[in-house]
Amino acid sequence: MKMKKEKFLKVVLLSALIGFAFNVKLSFARLLDIMKGEQERLESRADTVQEQEKEEYDKSIEEQVARSQQSLDYTSSKLRDPFTLTVPQEALAVKTTGPSPLPAFKIDGFVWGSSLPQAIINNKVYAVGDTVEGAQIIKIDKDGITFLFQDNVYTVR
Repeated sequence: MKMKKEKFLKVVLLSALIGFAFNVKLSFARLLDIMKGEQERLESRADTVQEQEKEEYDKSIEEQVARSQQSLDYTSSKLRDPFTLTVPQEALAVKTTGPSPLPAFKIDGFVWGSSLPQAIINNKVYAVGDTVEGAQIIKIDKDGITFLFQDNVYTVR
């Protein structure tokens, strides 16, 4: 009987071991399934995050392009022309000495600071020493054109 008991115990122990091994195998397979599912979920989430980041990046690029196109729009319609005088020519004439009025000139511009300063008066180019309608140009500098007319000195700016 002792032998039967031992045999019985061996059979019970062996079946318990087999059952334990089967459960471990089953649990291991289940664990692998869970891990695979978690990996797929993480990969799916990573793809979603990448898509969101790409969409945000594309949106920021589109905004930058739109801002750069807005800053390139330039119109000067509301700005004044810097080459037209806003003050009447008569107001620019400054009488230094003498009562004789200076003839009316249309001064289009003048250049100083070189060895040959010049002025454009009535659409003609003049230099220091030239005479315009009886008035001699005696100086051209940053302050304007200085004329000698009938023994009187005038500076026109």
